[in-house]
Amino acid sequence: MSKPTLAIISSVPETGFSFVSGADPRFDPREIASAHKNEKQVFIDAIGIPNIEEKIKIEVIRAMDGIPRDFSADAYILGGSPSMVTEASEKQWIARLISFVRSEVESGKPLLGICFGHQVLATAFGGKVDFMKDRVIGPREIEMQDGTPISSLWSHKQAVYMPGDASTTAQSDDIIQMIQVGDHAQGVQFHPEFTPEFTTFLVKLMRESIESEGLDPNSIIEHIAAKGQNPSSILLHQFIKKYYNI
Repeated sequence: MSKPTLAIISSVPETGFSFVSGADPRFDPREIASAHKNEKQVFIDAIGIPNIEEKIKIEVIRAMDGIPRDFSADAYILGGSPSMVTEASEKQWIARLISFVRSEVESGKPLLGICFGHQVLATAFGGKVDFMKDRVIGPREIEMQDGTPISSLWSHKQAVYMPGDASTTAQSDDIIQMIQVGDHAQGVQFHPEFTPEFTTFLVKLMRESIESEGLDPNSIIEHIAAKGQNPSSILLHQFIKKYYNI
């Protein structure tokens, strides 16, 4: 009997952070290791189910290269991206991805959208995404509408401001942090797959840009270290448990 399938839809260049040398003095070895890990392994580690590939076929599909015609999986995780959803008119792969997500979710396929993926899901169902006044990076806590606290790691410059046909399940100020489409598709603005080491790597890598925006990279790094592990990774674990019999 064939295994059920999970597609991780990647919206980052296949080369990832390979341009950063393992000997780069800005980073410690754990940060380099986290940045050089392939996307599939990042999500497997965050899901936290032992021997998951013995039970589920996990495939990475690169949206930038175009999703193969007639491709379908049993469920999807749609991750982050250095690209912006608002670039859909200039980058056709984003427009095609939005259409693909709408079609698959309308057909009843489970999907978890993360950061850029959250924004794609919202856009697919008529939501509005735009630039924020200030970048958010590092640890942050929000509260769901039912009062449940969520602590996670964040890195984004755009956000969902109108949910369209999606339901808002968490909001802070005027930013929609979590959405739900039906009972099978969810979007989260934060990164349940991020580790403290990788988030620290990002802050160090973008130090000049972060400083130019009036933020203090050293303070952010200290906050990451103080918070420790990323508790929101449980959402990935729960997503898999909900839709796969494992």
